[in-house]
Amino acid sequence: NRLVPVPFQSPDAHVLTSDESKRTTEVVDYVLSLYDEEILDTDAAIGQLVTALKARPNWENTILIITSDHGEEFWDHKEFEHGHTLRSVVTQVPLVATGPGLRGLGKKDVLVEHVDLFQGILAKAGIAPPPETRGVNIFDLALLDTVPERWSFSENTLYGEPMISVVT
Repeated sequence: NRLVPVPFQSPDAHVLTSDESKRTTEVVDYVLSLYDEEILDTDAAIGQLVTALKARPNWENTILIITSDHGEEFWDHKEFEHGHTLRSVVTQVPLVATGPGLRGLGKKDVLVEHVDLFQGILAKAGIAPPPETRGVNIFDLALLDTVPERWSFSENTLYGEPMISVVT
């Protein structure tokens, strides 16, 4: 009697994306509720992780970074899940960082890429990046009052024709 199978997997998503007759308001609401439950579960797990880290003697020297590799579409543009487009709902991801020298920076509206995060992690660890590595130390960017114009490139998708996205 379930509206959609649980666990909900890619073939199920394909059916709901390709066959609009199966994508009723009730089904969409149910799928969104499943996703909300996943977020709630992840939030609780992160809470447990932070509590455990704070109980350790080296918390004040710990850098904790939470991010994602992609977002999800929920039929925002007639597509579902990810891998079909390079729209902002898929390419813009959360990034939360805390630790020595990072606490209190607040929310920043800066265009960054994961390669910038990589550069920042190397810098915080005192490791010189390989010379061919692109990107800018993300934590240095967060300290700037005015950030220079930046461009971000995304390419390809899992499904369909190759795509390129440029964001400024």
